[in-house]
Amino acid sequence: MTDAPLVPFKLVPEYRRHRWAGGMFRTILKRDTDSLPGGESLEVFDLPECSGVIGDGPFSGCSLHELVESRGEELLGRRLAGSKRFPVTLRLIDAGSRLGLRVHPACESGSRNDLLYVMACSPGAKMQAGLARHAAKSAIGMSPSDNDLDRMMLSYLSYPGDSYFIPCGTPYSIGAGNLVLSIGDNLGETFVLNDWGAGGEESTDLFSGIDAVNFTMKVPLRSAGSVDRSPFNRKFEIVRDCPRFGVWDMRLVSRWLDCTGGRCHLVTATNGAASIGGPDGEEIVRLATGDTAVVPAGFGNYTVTPEREGITCVLECIIT
Repeated sequence: MTDAPLVPFKLVPEYRRHRWAGGMFRTILKRDTDSLPGGESLEVFDLPECSGVIGDGPFSGCSLHELVESRGEELLGRRLAGSKRFPVTLRLIDAGSRLGLRVHPACESGSRNDLLYVMACSPGAKMQAGLARHAAKSAIGMSPSDNDLDRMMLSYLSYPGDSYFIPCGTPYSIGAGNLVLSIGDNLGETFVLNDWGAGGEESTDLFSGIDAVNFTMKVPLRSAGSVDRSPFNRKFEIVRDCPRFGVWDMRLVSRWLDCTGGRCHLVTATNGAASIGGPDGEEIVRLATGDTAVVPAGFGNYTVTPEREGITCVLECIIT
């Protein structure tokens, strides 16, 4: 491995095939997926079974896990320098049909939290997140029907730019016709309460899932995307209460100067191409729609430059 300083980089996506896969990787992201598995794309990942590999630049061929082990402080910052793995996973979900109803349980080692961000959607697409006011564990029964589980959920029509912060204990489901960016910390497990007749692709555990649901938390979880079309750069905080990452939605019309501040940043172009560069704006990594750059904690000042006229949406995740 080279001793050169770490610079922003992209990982090679890993695609996973699912029966519920849609066609938005091809139609929206313009990715050639005809010969690839569809439905899910791991974009930033360091899991026990696999770790993302850098595709270009001085660290080409190096895995994210190798960087965590050998350059941890430079990559993640001083506080996370001793991490055994990269602390979050960023993936894209292309839902052609409805995904299973799932929940992340609380656990002693730490509880998993997720952000779901709607990049694009078909007319009438829906998301389910959180419990309706009347939902009660005592009303579920021993053999609840699909309708019983449906009625306990809050449902929302999907709009690009909407986001949902999913804390542990909160059931959720991604509806058909959504292209979703998911950011989650690498902690705990997931129970699927119902796969909505997906033919057994996902292993369901209804009773463990019901036990994991926090029936006392009944608050709306949708954060509506900004509809302001003002022709200047703006930045909106959309996740602030998560102990392991924060997320900001940036609406850019020109070059944006940012700084890592000693923390690793993940920068995703969500509706148009952009480039990540040094403080002088010189391009280091180009992001097509849906691409994510990892900006190392030690890099310092960097720029995000949209390629097109008008507003380009960029999601920034800061690992804390």
